[in-house]
Amino acid sequence: MRNLFNNSIKGLLLGALTLLVFGCEPEANIKEYVYPAPVITEVSPLEGYEGDQVIILGEDFGDRVEAVSVNFGGIPVENIYSCKNNMIVVQVPEGAQNGKVGVKVWTKETNSESDFKVIPTPSIISMTSSNPAGNLFATAGDMITVRGTNFGEDTSNFKAYVNETEVQIISASDTEIVIEFPEGIQSGIVNLDLNGYKLEGSAFIDSTIEGDVTSLFLKNYKQPFLRSDLGDGEWGTAMYWNMSSGFGSNLNFPMADTDGYITIQTGNGQGKKENACMYQSTSLPSGSYKITVSVSECSFTSGRFGCAFVVAAGEIPNFDKEQNGLYGFKQWTYATPEEMENLVGFEHVTTNYEAPYEVSFEFTLEDTKSVNMGFMAMMNNTSYVKISEIKIERSINQ
Repeated sequence: MRNLFNNSIKGLLLGALTLLVFGCEPEANIKEYVYPAPVITEVSPLEGYEGDQVIILGEDFGDRVEAVSVNFGGIPVENIYSCKNNMIVVQVPEGAQNGKVGVKVWTKETNSESDFKVIPTPSIISMTSSNPAGNLFATAGDMITVRGTNFGEDTSNFKAYVNETEVQIISASDTEIVIEFPEGIQSGIVNLDLNGYKLEGSAFIDSTIEGDVTSLFLKNYKQPFLRSDLGDGEWGTAMYWNMSSGFGSNLNFPMADTDGYITIQTGNGQGKKENACMYQSTSLPSGSYKITVSVSECSFTSGRFGCAFVVAAGEIPNFDKEQNGLYGFKQWTYATPEEMENLVGFEHVTTNYEAPYEVSFEFTLEDTKSVNMGFMAMMNNTSYVKISEIKIERSINQ
């Protein structure tokens, strides 16, 4: 009996030892997947501006964007538009450097054989007119001088337009282009095409122009609003508008109205607004102006609640004073307009619950001014204001 017991114990120990040995053998149950290194066969084009799209052709890129990273001269790409096993489409990043294009898939890396050349990005510094009434006024025959940087040494393919009309280029260099304002156009925006790179400049108008001039000085200012994000959800980002850090989404597309609204909101996934602004930069010639903001909805729960449309010759100033508004709103505003040197004019758009409604304000400019115009908000809890249109009207100074 004792021997039988001992034999049983020995049998169990031998079986356990056998399992342990075979269980520890490599590749018994776990296989290591070895994937190939990516190969770049072509980068097209091999030169371009920051923001251009570039196609990288090759092999073994995979089809999982999250596994892929790309760099231009060591500067990482932020926008990878698509990734297939043999093709990656990316955007040349800001600050890209001349050099190899690098691709990394998981832990395997490779570089292009040829260098990518980053073309210096053109920019406009100023536009002036020979018209005696002022820089932003122009009639047929006036000379418009565009000054800037990196226009390019090859001026043979430069083109210039006022709106959609191509105009004559009188002279051109890397830093200055002179064009002649055409006949038959009373107002228009000067655009440049520099060997395929497009730049939008200032709006020029006949000094006698009055009435609605919104399209000359604002973009994406009324329904249907354009979104710059690639999504199609309820919330989006308004094209052409700049926003302060942490502003959040600024377009709302409710199911009932796919034209969308510029929406300044807190709650429902949108953070509180603390001196938060969204704005566009432009230049206004001398004249008297009336700005009208059409409000479709306005809702207030509690706490601070103030949103104004502001025109400022420089940075939009911060709110610094709370005051009682209509309907129990605790509106935020500036101490006094006189204390704000840059402030050209403003008006609260959060004024009552009885939407839709319009708010307007007027101001006069004696000379041409570069301005920032848009919304400044001080809001918390769950409140919002929805805008359907902004209008700028001009009249001649008397």
